[in-house]
Amino acid sequence: MADSAVVLGPGGPVGTAWLAGLAGGLRHEGVDLGAADLIVGTSAGAIVGAILASGGDPGRLAAPPAPADPAGGVRADLDALAEVLATLSDPGLERGEALRRVGRLALTASTGSQELAIARMRFLVGTAEWPDRPLLIPSVDAETGEPVIWDRHGAASLPQAVAASTAFPATAPPITIYGRRYIDGALRAGTNADLAAGARVVIVASLSPWHISTAPAAPRRAQHGSSGWPPTPTRSRRSVRISPTSPPGFPHIRPASGRLPARPSVSGHAPRPSDTLAQPDADRGDTDRAPGTRLAELLAHDAGQHAKK
Repeated sequence: MADSAVVLGPGGPVGTAWLAGLAGGLRHEGVDLGAADLIVGTSAGAIVGAILASGGDPGRLAAPPAPADPAGGVRADLDALAEVLATLSDPGLERGEALRRVGRLALTASTGSQELAIARMRFLVGTAEWPDRPLLIPSVDAETGEPVIWDRHGAASLPQAVAASTAFPATAPPITIYGRRYIDGALRAGTNADLAAGARVVIVASLSPWHISTAPAAPRRAQHGSSGWPPTPTRSRRSVRISPTSPPGFPHIRPASGRLPARPSVSGHAPRPSDTLAQPDADRGDTDRAPGTRLAELLAHDAGQHAKK
């Protein structure tokens, strides 16, 4: 069972840049997110998580070269995207049906070549091989709406898994793996933080403070079975959440803060009371403190408490 886990959430190109900058900044300050026992990366987080788990430098994303294809090989279908967003925000649709509908939209949208999408992820990540360090990358079956969790034991190459997890419907092509088509893993459960259940310390970094799941669908491990799957939650788990903004009215959310407002993210999930935002808070007098400071303090405190046992 993992002692520590890092969960990197979705956020598109902006989320990728923010997560890479956060990871690079924390590493510069002596806190290496890539040293976690388990990394869970979803969508934008899959790109940065794959780099960190592989021992790479997230700074490689700072200045990627212009694509050989002027159109980038991958393009958004704006008409289909409008339908996708309308479907996901329809309160009258059952969750599974909404996922199947946007999956069908993804399969028919004009979004370019999946081969080019995979090649782009291969370049961004910097390797085609899965790392030895545990790395989980969620995606969703475009036809059934069922979630699938990729790891090094599955049928997908690392670039395929990352491309699938970043394939938001109508903005990127679904990725074919083992005869099935897969789309963005954020559609499963936002950050998919539940996949880190059982870790003693969990760090969740997400561009949006609302990208957290309350009741994710049961995951299916891709083409692979394991007696240790899914992980078993423990009561000793502690979590820290890093986000650039704070939910209105909740500048610092603690586990004892009670029920949170049911304001859904694009993926239809609201935050859980068990998550903590590690960010500046005027009420606590730490508006000038960097996120890395709070993170380092938590890890140091937790290590001290563990040593006393």
